[in-house]
Amino acid sequence: MKGWQWIAVALAPVLVAELAAGWWMSSGAEAAGPVLELKPPAAGWERQREDYDEVVPSLRCSSGWIADLDDDDDPPGPATRVSFFRWDATDTVNTLEAFKHLPEQCMGAIGMHLEEVHPRRVLATPQGELHFDSTRFRSGEGGQAVHIFKCVWVHGYDGADLRGGVLGGKTGHQLRGLRLAAARERFRPRHTRVIMGAVSGMPTEALAWRSFRAAIEGQLEWVGAGVAGSR
Repeated sequence: MKGWQWIAVALAPVLVAELAAGWWMSSGAEAAGPVLELKPPAAGWERQREDYDEVVPSLRCSSGWIADLDDDDDPPGPATRVSFFRWDATDTVNTLEAFKHLPEQCMGAIGMHLEEVHPRRVLATPQGELHFDSTRFRSGEGGQAVHIFKCVWVHGYDGADLRGGVLGGKTGHQLRGLRLAAARERFRPRHTRVIMGAVSGMPTEALAWRSFRAAIEGQLEWVGAGVAGSR
């Protein structure tokens, strides 16, 4: 055979595999129903655009925002930060990227150490339950504790749990297995959301959760499927 024929023979299996994978995923049913949104905080909150721009490259998300509750007290009191990230109309790999970033990784990158993993917190909404991972961190130099609450919401999957497994018993620690399980089940969500809160200055996890929940409950909304949020 000629050179180009050898190349064609070598590339044929790869092409067939790619076409088969594309057909398998495209023929799967897409999720229906409303999409979770979190409206940006109103008065009393300050948007942190520079911080958002800094984390976008690693998250590969479509849009989102980060905001801090203004604290004019002297000395400063409890502090609350809320982050919201969207993955819209992306393929399975990008959408499930949300499970790759556990709080230990994000907080560890800024020098915080995990002190305790609390039982998950569940927030009931008219459209289903939101499961929040609850962890407590502290800097290596001591100081006040920071309570982190993180929820990953996946369109078409009720009650996704960051640590409890989503597809095939996989978690954020095993992203490759999660992708394979998603392909096996033809699960290709078009919308994924992450809601994350950081509360410092609270003496207990219960008080920190109460503060964070109060900050987001009035901002949660459900919109028609296919509606992408704005940054």
